[in-house]
Amino acid sequence: MMGLIGEREVACERRDMGSRLTGYVPRAAIGLILVVLAAEATAFADTLSEGVFHIEYAERDAAVARESLGILEETAAELDERLPLGEDPVRVVIAATSQEFRQYTVHFNDVRVSGVAESAHGLIVMKSPRLLPPDADYVGILRHEFIHILLHRNVAVDNMPRWLNEGTAMIVSKERRLTNSLHVARMYVQGRLLTYAQLNQAMSGSGRAGVLSDAYAQSLSMTRFLIERLGEDGFWDLLHALDTMTFREALETKASWTPQQFIEAWQRSLWAIALASALMSGFTLFQVMAILAVIGYLRKRRQARKLLRRWDDEERDFPRPHAWEDPDAAYVWEYDEDDA
Repeated sequence: MMGLIGEREVACERRDMGSRLTGYVPRAAIGLILVVLAAEATAFADTLSEGVFHIEYAERDAAVARESLGILEETAAELDERLPLGEDPVRVVIAATSQEFRQYTVHFNDVRVSGVAESAHGLIVMKSPRLLPPDADYVGILRHEFIHILLHRNVAVDNMPRWLNEGTAMIVSKERRLTNSLHVARMYVQGRLLTYAQLNQAMSGSGRAGVLSDAYAQSLSMTRFLIERLGEDGFWDLLHALDTMTFREALETKASWTPQQFIEAWQRSLWAIALASALMSGFTLFQVMAILAVIGYLRKRRQARKLLRRWDDEERDFPRPHAWEDPDAAYVWEYDEDDA
């Protein structure tokens, strides 16, 4: 996952850097590289292996490594029917320091990044719980990153929109995201839902942290809406249809929606979320009615703008009256009655 719990789809495999050194590299540089490699080799002094799982960790994180192994085995068994693990290894690195973790997250400046997954290489890198805020969900984050690997091994993720990949991982991992509904409701009321293009850009890891938070909240909401409409079996049928179809084709075949129709249906459903979030937040009836009034006003204003744009387009395409007339002919109303 990217950003808040980022996934990077770029190769970041460790290689034997010494084998690539040439005579043109200064000796001082070679010495520095060897120091870095030695430090990296000693940072993860222990490895816990069981089946396809290999967990590298510092000595003080031994208990975390054992807990992580149990989480991975339990998740693999739970999802075996829909997302079988297979025989390829899964390597987990538990970073003991922020500096070690940053070696794997150079593309993410957000300090809230807690884990990354290199899905194509079966690699997960996690911050040690000692580096996380007290309310962080280490179990949910690890499950999330592992599910990215399982999706990569069982679904044609190249045909899977980034928002859907992240939304699926968030839902299946059962992460604690209790504020998400309120977050999306606030975005809806304030008229700042991300367009499809903005959502894809934000999910790429580029952009401000606030926009990234919006993107994750919106991705989760859109994915949850899709599951509610299709049912769990129908949702997984859609994902597996991506083996032979684009997302547009799979959505039209399995849900009878174009992507635009899906987005519009999801947006129409948000008024109920906004209302429920307001009530759960302890708003009075007057405040709820005020929120609904604002929502109604914003919706009418958007509809009015669309209508005006359509009229402008039609007016531009419609020929002017003068196009049918003789430009040298006088109009009837140009003659005064007294001249008749």
